[in-house]
This record gives sequence, C-alpha cells and structure tokens, in this order.
Amino acid sequence: MRAFLGVDGGGTQTRAVLADSYGQILHHRLYGPSNINRVGEPCVRNLLTDLCNEVRPLAEEIYACFGLAGTGSSENRSTINKIFSDVAKFNKTTLSNDAEVALEGAFPAGPGMILIAGTGSIFLGRTRTKQLYRHGGYGGPQGDPGSGFWIGRRAIEAAKRSRQPSTFSDTITASLDLKPSSKADALLSDHQVAALAPAVCALAEAGDSIAIEIIDSAASALASLAISGCDSAGGENTQICLLGGILENETLVRRRLLDKLASKLPYLEVREPKLPAVGGATLIAREQMSSNVIQSNFTDNLSNSLRSSLF
Repeated sequence: MRAFLGVDGGGTQTRAVLADSYGQILHHRLYGPSNINRVGEPCVRNLLTDLCNEVRPLAEEIYACFGLAGTGSSENRSTINKIFSDVAKFNKTTLSNDAEVALEGAFPAGPGMILIAGTGSIFLGRTRTKQLYRHGGYGGPQGDPGSGFWIGRRAIEAAKRSRQPSTFSDTITASLDLKPSSKADALLSDHQVAALAPAVCALAEAGDSIAIEIIDSAASALASLAISGCDSAGGENTQICLLGGILENETLVRRRLLDKLASKLPYLEVREPKLPAVGGATLIAREQMSSNVIQSNFTDNLSNSLRSSLF
C-alpha cells in the first residue's frame, strides 16, 4: 500500500498524519515540540526517530513531507536532513517549514496569503505563478511582532515596571510564579513567555488599560505585517487566512486586527483554510507522486477525514 505522511512541527507540538491514496487517514498522532532552535538537536532526533519508527510499518511505500519550524538556516536544514538520512528510510522525504505547509493547506495549489500568530508570527503569500513572498518570522530577543512571545515579553516588562501592586502585575507575576523585581524571567522558555498571551487577552477583555495597550499594539504590529505582505502582492491576492493560536480563536487581538485590516485593506477577504497545516504537508508529500496514481478527490477526502479525526 502507498501512503503519504504529513508532519507539522512547531515550538509547542508536532502533528503527524498518514493518509492513503484516497485521502483517508490511516494514522495520526500528536508529539512534543520539534523546533530545533528551542529544543535542540537531541530532542528533535528522538522525536523524529519515534515518529518514523511508528509510521514505517504501516505502509509499503511512504512519501513524506515534514514542515518544521526552525529550519530557516542552512545549518539547521543540514542537521535535520542528516537525521532523516539516519531514521526516515521512506521512499522520498521532503523538508519544508511550518509556514509553507500552512500556506499549502490554506490554499491548496493556488494563490493566497496567510498571517500566522502563535508563539511567533509570519506573513507568507503565493502568486498564481507559485512565487512566494514573506514578511516577518525572524524572531529576535523581543520576538516576532504581535506574536504570543511578543505579547508575553511586553507583559513581563510592564509588570516589572509597576511600582505598586495591580491586577495586571499580580496576574502576570502569579502566572510565572515570579516576584515583580525578579530577573528570573530571563530564564523562561519562549513557550512559557508566549503562554502569558491568553492571560493578557483576558485582562484586556476585562478592561485593564495596560493589557489593552499591549493587545492593541500587537494588533497594529500584525496589521503592519499584513499590509507589507499585501503590498508585495501588488493587489494580485485578495484572500487571506489568519492562523495560529493568537488569531484562530475569537480573541481581542483578532477583532482589533480585523478592524484595522477593514480600514486599511477594504478589498481583503478573510477566509477559513481549506486544510490545517498538517494537511498541507500531506498534500506536498502527495505531490511527490505523479497525479495519475492519485484519486482526484484526494484533497476533499483528506479535509473530511481530518475534520472527523481527533485533531
């Protein structure tokens, strides 16, 4: 049996799906984080070894695509490809990144744009001629603009500046089990800092002025990212998907962002993705085979199968 493995890996978790030639899911599982910049090579090697060993016996032929965060540098790509050569042993394995598989899932084989805001943030678009254009996604000490890490870092800084106890400072320091004057926040992981974003959103929803300022700044930063991306498209693309934990849910950041986009880019249509990122990775894996051996309704079947899965 021939099967297609799609993997979407980030700083929080890694999703894997194995689908048959009809787009029906044979196997799916959630693993831990696989961003090599955050967890290191040994952790990524162990995760990929476990994943490949679990999937390999399930089909005679496997074509795989791994969309992994942290693969922007040639050094990281070389490291991960070395891991693949040691443990994958599939018919063909493609290494992509988490944004590219998300774009493929949102707009299978077509033009479109995505804005992702999770732990990090990035804008990625694709033209009708398959040309990619990107803005953001480079990280840095302060994090990607408007991302969960960016929100969390600014919340910590605001709490540490507070001279008197307040609902805001008490909530943030309690969430991290830190004292306002502590410097231990420098030891926090990106994920721990980004995990503060929901608390900041909740405080903003409750009317806290400090939280509102942070959230509005995040929405403005994300709007600027989208506007820069749309400018690169030259008006060719008019559809965008908002992805990642900060934007997929009905958060105040999303609502403020939508208001700003409606004002600055009134032609822009915000739509839901056809498939999640792991589905996009599965489609890229499928593209490694000639189309005459694949069912024409593969994408629709995969979409329905993913919708009914445990993801």
